[in-house]
Amino acid sequence: MATIGVNLLWLVPGVVGGSEEYTLRILRALDQLDDDELWLRLYGQRSLFEAHPDLATRFEVEVCPPVGPSKLRRVAAENSWLAAVSRRDDLLHHAGGVVPFVRSQVSIVTIHDLQPLEMPEHFSAVKHRWLATVIPRSVRAARLVICPSQFTAHRISEVLGTRPDKLRIVRHGHEECEPGVLDPAEDARLRQRYGRYLLLPAITYRHKRHADLVVALDRLRDRFDDLSVVITGRPDTEASAIDALADRLCLTDRVHQLGRVSAVT
Repeated sequence: MATIGVNLLWLVPGVVGGSEEYTLRILRALDQLDDDELWLRLYGQRSLFEAHPDLATRFEVEVCPPVGPSKLRRVAAENSWLAAVSRRDDLLHHAGGVVPFVRSQVSIVTIHDLQPLEMPEHFSAVKHRWLATVIPRSVRAARLVICPSQFTAHRISEVLGTRPDKLRIVRHGHEECEPGVLDPAEDARLRQRYGRYLLLPAITYRHKRHADLVVALDRLRDRFDDLSVVITGRPDTEASAIDALADRLCLTDRVHQLGRVSAVT
């Protein structure tokens, strides 16, 4: 039986956004395969396993010594504690986009996007310099690079010169719904409340471009006078700006921020 370790030390519940949804749904889908030849061992912070207690019933888990909110301490744990305990694994999957400098096993990595390289204005100078260094190095160090979309795979190949045969696409999924499809019960509830709607499931960071969707709704209001915009995901830096924009464009009755909604896939 092959043992695959999964590095989840980076996964802070409710903070990392869509990558949390993606990673957990992939893991739960793997659990449903009931493959006797594959054993998954998850490495994460206590907060992760407290927020998602089913992980400990589905998989073997290892809780990292406390690192708190400090990213520096988390990086240190990846390069010390994780490197030591993962020696038992046949393969270690770094699901958060970075392969540690110190590693004891063959690594694969999931890269969700190249935003730190292509949109540096969304990061502090220190964080940008760090990610601009470790992301290309992680791609080179990994045996295989997992991407959630063809677009991301293409950009990694184009920007970093990665061979296409080193890239694999594993799309977003859900245990009950087809990828990209809203849960039918949730869809019915939203339609009853808002009528026709455009759904944007993303934390309100600037780079998610929620404001562009509100502006588009304004420009098309005469053609689609029954259409609303529904925004789900944890409110963050742009939430108040989106509300202010909708108010300025007289669209407050057609732009709805719902916060995090668990039924969205």
